[in-house]
Amino acid sequence: MSGATAQIAQAEAHKAEGNQFYGSGSYTKALGAYHKVFCYLNGLQIPSERASDFGWNNVIPPEEVSKVNKLKQSTRLNMGACYLKVGEHQKCVDACSKAIEFGTNSKALFRRAQAYSALRNFDGAKADLERALELAPDDREIKAEIKKVKALFLHGDKEEKKQFAKMLSGTQDPRSETSPKPNEDQEGFGNNNIEDDALMSGAQNPDMCMTDASQCACDEQKTEGLKTSKVEKLPSANERIVHPVNLGVQDEARKLDVAVRELTYAWQQTEEDIKIYVPFDQSSELSCGVDEQRVQVEYGEWSILLLIHPTTEGLTPLGLRLGDFHRRIDPENCKCIIRNSRISVKLAKKVKEHWWNLLQHVPLNAG
Repeated sequence: MSGATAQIAQAEAHKAEGNQFYGSGSYTKALGAYHKVFCYLNGLQIPSERASDFGWNNVIPPEEVSKVNKLKQSTRLNMGACYLKVGEHQKCVDACSKAIEFGTNSKALFRRAQAYSALRNFDGAKADLERALELAPDDREIKAEIKKVKALFLHGDKEEKKQFAKMLSGTQDPRSETSPKPNEDQEGFGNNNIEDDALMSGAQNPDMCMTDASQCACDEQKTEGLKTSKVEKLPSANERIVHPVNLGVQDEARKLDVAVRELTYAWQQTEEDIKIYVPFDQSSELSCGVDEQRVQVEYGEWSILLLIHPTTEGLTPLGLRLGDFHRRIDPENCKCIIRNSRISVKLAKKVKEHWWNLLQHVPLNAG
């Protein structure tokens, strides 16, 4: 048995070991075994004329190349399943993407869609599920996941429900030709907004957040060490725009020197921008709405910072800092709008294209 053949056999043994751990629910141990598969496979080389001339010992025999590729793909698929089980959704996306490099696979697309959905990347989830359904049109799990993603999006106001229904079905409402179009200025970002479902438990009627902040039993408190953004009210009483703190052109939004409670969010994108939705139903202190003086936003070309100052003295701010953008954003054309039940942020892309990598939480604090 050649050295390469022996390594392949050892890799297969570790995969079988990982499968046993997975079957018993030991997902962390399974991941450890699956990682060992690549310790043996990554050093192997595809056969070539140069390799055969020198008789290298780490060259895969030609008749086993296909088997090695299938072994790599299936192991990545199994790793994606483990990452789903342990809640490492971005790692699941990465594992499934690597599996797809060896050929489009409905399981890889399905698992990546599940991870995308957990990460609130519903555009990515929808695209993967549609491709998976094309490959496996009778798969009930894929059909059920499509319904699940649709249900998550349908937690929103009436107009947003219509928008998502059309996006998911790919059909045009015949009444839309005679129906008036939404006012782009009034909406803030045009007519493609979707309500965030970040905390589906305790879902509420969007109209419940229409109470003025002055009617809430909460006094504004300024947090020491944090600047307050300039604010300009829009004509609509229910929509207010927040201007960023003017720090000049910068690569990154600053890191804070205070503790911050992280906000949850949803997002979607077009080739021109990314829209981020921060719902108010994720915290009791946001349930009565947010006064614009409490909101601060900063844009860098590679990251953004959003802060909501507390209403009670002694509480830390709520915050969100996002980065890992595929390309630079254009801070001058970004917008932040406070609405009845959420804060919506539009990030304008400098280059018109679809980004495949996700927005990521990046460190909020300097320490």
